[in-house]
Amino acid sequence: MTDIAQPTASVRSRVDRRRRISFIWIIPLVTVLIAAWLVWDTYARRGPTITITFDGAEGLQAGQSHVKHKDLDMGQVQSIVLTKDLQHVLVTVQMNREATPLVTDRAQFWVVRPRFSGANISGLSTLISGSYIELMPSAEGGKAERHFTGLENPPVLQSDIPGRTFLLKANRIGSVSPGSPIFYRDLSVGEVLGWDLGDMAETVTIHAFVRAPFDQYVHDDSRFWNASGVSLKLGPEGVSLQLESLQALLLGGIAFETPESARNSPASAANQSFELYANQEAANQALFRRRVAALAYFQGSVSGLAPGSPVTFQGLRVGEVTSV
Repeated sequence: MTDIAQPTASVRSRVDRRRRISFIWIIPLVTVLIAAWLVWDTYARRGPTITITFDGAEGLQAGQSHVKHKDLDMGQVQSIVLTKDLQHVLVTVQMNREATPLVTDRAQFWVVRPRFSGANISGLSTLISGSYIELMPSAEGGKAERHFTGLENPPVLQSDIPGRTFLLKANRIGSVSPGSPIFYRDLSVGEVLGWDLGDMAETVTIHAFVRAPFDQYVHDDSRFWNASGVSLKLGPEGVSLQLESLQALLLGGIAFETPESARNSPASAANQSFELYANQEAANQALFRRRVAALAYFQGSVSGLAPGSPVTFQGLRVGEVTSV
């Protein structure tokens, strides 16, 4: 009997038509994602774009120089061009996002570079790191601003230093200049901020800043005098030499003191005006506000007595001879 072969069931293979992503495509995809993240991060960190006008751009370089505040990076110089009048330079700066609240109409900018003046030496670190622009924001805030005029010299006083400014009136300033020290009992307690001429240019008003807590020692009866240089006087009593300090001799300076009787009075308010006396002797004489003329007769010789000779009482100078 012949065996009849049974038909076998056909086996159909399944073909997986899903495409597999080749590993080689992952690298460019990751690269694109990283690039997109970097672009987003760069724009997210960007703050406002501002312009600053300076007289010159010495030491500044586009794409390299930075804007700093307390040694923290606040932005970068993007371009430096001449103004239309060809008299100044216009510096465009891209600020960081963190600097946005600091860029107000009361903010100040100046270029930090090596400076040598009679009062101080600053910016020596830029000999290695290069010049940069310093930002000094205002502690009082202000309105948002995008265009600024930079300072050619750094301000003598930083805005976050506590203290008070007083106005000193004088006929001449002598060797006093911005940055000159202010002394109280031979201690440097402040500095001169600047000066300006009064009406009709007859007097000079000196802006003197006294740091806290020494500003509490300034009272309405305090006396200020020019402590610059050496005071040499030759009189009947001999040679009088007066020198406040070596620092005052080199840099100029102002000193003040308060009479003991006035030390319990309230401290003077900011911008209180005082007269600036030529020297300490003139300031001491200002204690005697009421003057009485006296005539004295001597039977003996008055040899050595001359106009300007002191009149003393119990060792205290209370007047001077006007004529003999």
